[in-house]
Amino acid sequence: TSLSPGHDPAAGAGKPVVWRASYEVTRAIPHVQGLPLCAHFARPETPRVILDLHPGVVGPELLRVVDASTSIWTGRTEPLRFGAGVCVVTHLTYRVTHKRTELVLEVLDSSTETRGPAMMTRMLATMLPKVCSTTTARCAGGNLICRTQLELKLPFPRWFPLPRRRIETVGPPNS
Repeated sequence: TSLSPGHDPAAGAGKPVVWRASYEVTRAIPHVQGLPLCAHFARPETPRVILDLHPGVVGPELLRVVDASTSIWTGRTEPLRFGAGVCVVTHLTYRVTHKRTELVLEVLDSSTETRGPAMMTRMLATMLPKVCSTTTARCAGGNLICRTQLELKLPFPRWFPLPRRRIETVGPPNS
């Protein structure tokens, strides 16, 4: 986060609200270019293709290869623009593991950069969430099983009137 020197976004923060969600879908294994989708999982170009297709990632770059099936990547989100000239960009570090029957995309780290008037960006920076997520695509028994797990840690200030318990157990309204 781009903040003025000595500013601690956690100062005055209450206990963060933690919201977790997961979703799983099972479908018959689709065919791509005449082959079952799983046949593409172990190909060396798979991580680049997956991240290039991901609608939330812009400009993925390979940081390092861990081994034949695991690599570490970085990317960023499109700028999220608020009023008053405020803009937020999240930078993400991913681990991509691709094997013969499984593909895993895991967010290892995220940091947020805020741009705009200092007073607005300081206030916004204190409320930006920490994001953890894992998406797994696995082939088993003729099916493709996709599971996503997401965790948001929202550092609301102590003074913010928030029904923490309700949000942590049922999620935001209309979920």
